[in-house]
Amino acid sequence: MTTAEDLELSDSDKVQPWSTDSGMESMTDSNKDLTPTSENFDDDEEDETLGERLWALTEMFPDSIRNSTKKIVNTTGKVILETYLFACTSTWYVSTTAALLLMPVLFETERIQMEEAQKNHSKQLLLGPGSAGNLGGGTTMLPN
Repeated sequence: MTTAEDLELSDSDKVQPWSTDSGMESMTDSNKDLTPTSENFDDDEEDETLGERLWALTEMFPDSIRNSTKKIVNTTGKVILETYLFACTSTWYVSTTAALLLMPVLFETERIQMEEAQKNHSKQLLLGPGSAGNLGGGTTMLPN
């Protein structure tokens, strides 16, 4: 039978949250030599700009691929520009035509509504309130 004293851990067996083993300490000296280490080679090279790096990448491809890619990019740019210009011109034509054709119609209907409102108002002033064709209360005037 095991007792609590037998289960007591030694200091090396206890896991402490603030100190973790990366695995290197548990390796033997011969295995440490086999693990890859990163060396910093950036100090030897000059700093290249993004443009220089992209230009260097173009040298990887043959001229035929570079020329065809250039044509595709230029054609795509022209198509996008022409589509944008067409959309702008079409919008201008549609809005101008709508303004020239629809605005007079809107103004004329507004004028007619104003005239009818003025006629109804003057009729109401002359005949008094409740004189919109009936004598009030739903009764109509019968001839004698």
